Amino acid sequence: MGQAESQIGLEIYETYHVEIPDIKKFVREFKERAPSGKMTLEEFVAHWQPQGLPREASSRVFNAFDKDHSGTLELQEFLTYVAINNKTSTVEQKLEASFMVFDASGDGTLTREEVRAMLVLIAQQQGAADEGAIRFIENDAVPKIFAAVDTNKNNTLDMAEFIQGFKEQPALCKFFKIF
Repeated sequence: MGQAESQIGLEIYETYHVEIPDIKKFVREFKERAPSGKMTLEEFVAHWQPQGLPREASSRVFNAFDKDHSGTLELQEFLTYVAINNKTSTVEQKLEASFMVFDASGDGTLTREEVRAMLVLIAQQQGAADEGAIRFIENDAVPKIFAAVDTNKNNTLDMAEFIQGFKEQPALCKFFKIF
């Protein structure tokens, strides 16, 4: 790794506790997939779709981690994503990332529709998006999540409510498994 890559790797190690050999492996993967140093959405989808992440979910993940909204993922952004998927990331880091992916509008809150849409995507990813599953999501999962997590009862979830609610009630996490 070059000096800039080493600095990024060190930040990932310190923040997410990913082992250095794993970081080096992820850097190699990134360079293979994005030789220009910038991974496009198409390159990201091509990398993750064979591993079971549907295109729409890949697109949401890509947009959530494209922090500078450049339309590409640079090495730091890519490593942040793979680090959060690593077993060494914390529950809070995983929940924060999940929130960012769910927040399709980017306004810092989750509506019932955003949560429903992500749960449907997850069901599709798991091959379980039949009519019964969709009804369960709409009539059971989303209302239960909001009843338990929307502490100020304003019909939206901010990041603090989302993280605190899911940390305090881990059983709710069964409704979604992205990370």
